[in-house]
Amino acid sequence: MSDVAAGKLLTSNDIRELCAQLNIRPTKTLGQNFVNDPGTVRKIVRNAGVQAGEQVLEIGPGLGSLTLALLEAGAQVSAVEIDPPLAQALPTTAQARFPEAKLQVFTADALTITGPESIDGATPTRLVANLPYNVAVPIVLTVLEKLPSIQTVLVMVQAEVADRLAATPGNKIYGVPSAKVAWYASARRTLTIGRNVFYPVPNVDSALVKIERRPHPDTAATCEQVFAVIDAAFAQRRKTLRQALAGLAGSAGAAQEALERAGVSPTARGETLDIDQFAAVAQQLNAASAGACVPAASAPAPATSDPAVNASDPAVSVSAPGKVNLFLALGAARPDGYHPLNTIFAQIGLSETVTVSPLKSLATTAPQPALAAAQPASTAPVSSASSAPAQSDSAPAAAQPAPSATAASAQPGLAPAAQTGGPRIELALTRPDSNVPLDHTNLAYRAAQVVAQQAAQRGLATPDVHILLDKAVPVAGGMAGGSADAAATLKACNEFWQVGLSLEELAQLGAQLGADVPFGLYGGVALGTGRGDLIEPLKAAPGPYYWTFALQDKGLSTAAVFKHFDATVQAPPVADMPPEQLLAALEAGDVAEVSRHIRNDLQATAIDLRPELGQLIDLAKKVGALAAMVSGSGPTVAALSSSRAAAERVALCWSLTPFCDQVVTG
Repeated sequence: MSDVAAGKLLTSNDIRELCAQLNIRPTKTLGQNFVNDPGTVRKIVRNAGVQAGEQVLEIGPGLGSLTLALLEAGAQVSAVEIDPPLAQALPTTAQARFPEAKLQVFTADALTITGPESIDGATPTRLVANLPYNVAVPIVLTVLEKLPSIQTVLVMVQAEVADRLAATPGNKIYGVPSAKVAWYASARRTLTIGRNVFYPVPNVDSALVKIERRPHPDTAATCEQVFAVIDAAFAQRRKTLRQALAGLAGSAGAAQEALERAGVSPTARGETLDIDQFAAVAQQLNAASAGACVPAASAPAPATSDPAVNASDPAVSVSAPGKVNLFLALGAARPDGYHPLNTIFAQIGLSETVTVSPLKSLATTAPQPALAAAQPASTAPVSSASSAPAQSDSAPAAAQPAPSATAASAQPGLAPAAQTGGPRIELALTRPDSNVPLDHTNLAYRAAQVVAQQAAQRGLATPDVHILLDKAVPVAGGMAGGSADAAATLKACNEFWQVGLSLEELAQLGAQLGADVPFGLYGGVALGTGRGDLIEPLKAAPGPYYWTFALQDKGLSTAAVFKHFDATVQAPPVADMPPEQLLAALEAGDVAEVSRHIRNDLQATAIDLRPELGQLIDLAKKVGALAAMVSGSGPTVAALSSSRAAAERVALCWSLTPFCDQVVTG
């Protein structure tokens, strides 16, 4: 650069000239918007209170606008820059203007900072930075956790993110970021920065947030345990804490007991609790579980055994897992409307539990005769979430037709379904949910029906039953929660009525209910063919599979996705089989290699219809996910990570976007 004066900060012309010299094209992926106004960076340094000789950490220095202002104030700067060309150019830029200044530049991702050793043993007392907006919150939390020498943070972030960081309990934008930052420090918004001081000009305004470290809350709970409570409380923020913490506590009753011992109302919601109250709840949950607090992003360990049946007369409890499709290949639609598919199912760390017990009262939920109000199981089809995900726990219209009743009943070993008589069936939920029907449209109800029909063919008695559903898989989340209910109910009723159906026979019955139901019976990792209902368990070693799911209240029509797929994709007549590399990686438990072969043929189509799904995928990969994809036909997006920390970063970043209404880990 010509005519560089000592002590000169970067102007708009300087920024453009540096970009041209370095062949830099600012990218949204790296959150690159460079400040081109010297007055603005000086204002930031003054607001931060930087003193001469002080050690300061800067993250994302870019071309050096703020770096030079820090050096001008006499700070000793450690700068962490993820973009190698920028990191290599920064020392030259600084040397030309402040030749006596002390600057160290590290080419690294700030999210990988593990401690002072990551910055050559430096012990900065302040973080001053213009942070990439898409990863601002995880970076702040990483620095507060890993660098205890940092006492004050002043960061420039998107104005909306600034408001979230500084939000207090009771505010509608108070959530995971503000609660977690409060564990370490107090936060307040200071100045608003207009968008015109940046190159390129962003689409949003910015603001400064000042964060000052303070002692942790006085609690026996660890940071991880408190953060697990925060994650659970805000994952479904419209639910009461009794309901939201049920999965973490083991049951809604256990959650209520812990909340009451902590002095928190079970009917309160997470948005009303301050960090001391979250810590108190975590401490009580930890005490109740004898020192073991379940992490929010626990890793599923794929298994090849059946879901465990815990039989205790007179009740039988069975759990069945939710699922994700690691691989989904479609063939062209056949004349009958089917799309042949090949898929690999993998269970996730969220399961549905069904408890079947004798029906002792007929007054609680107006139960109906098992068959009086229901159609034959095969006439109200539920589609496979791999090819046409169900959108609730009832039976919506499928994008692909289901087999006929005649074809289903003609399978070997199964008698035709009886259409009269049968036990009374009552459904109930451990946690009320208006989105889950408790009548004959629920898959669990219909699963009980088909088992009762088989019992009748064998001349067996079928006493009336009460079926309690303990749901952990989000409704309409594309993770086959309703199908898992049906699978667990098939096994539980088979055990309760002592029908003696084999696993293969139960799978045949399950296929009548929905294409995802058979997988719920097997669990683990399995190849699905046909409609996804023909299951072949696969060898799969346990690996650190950490999943994060972004859910949306606004659905995406499965029929619309398939229609668009047929109109825009030239699919082969026969669906591709999973590659051998994927099968080998599953058997070896190599999660990174598994992530390289994840595939969903419906993903591009879903993104065409809902472009924001692509933005969620890109963001997840940016903050450390091994892979991210649309789940089934959408709109749920799933991200696979190899560590709990990475999964939590994905969850945190997704929770800050306007593109999802709920974030779940498991």
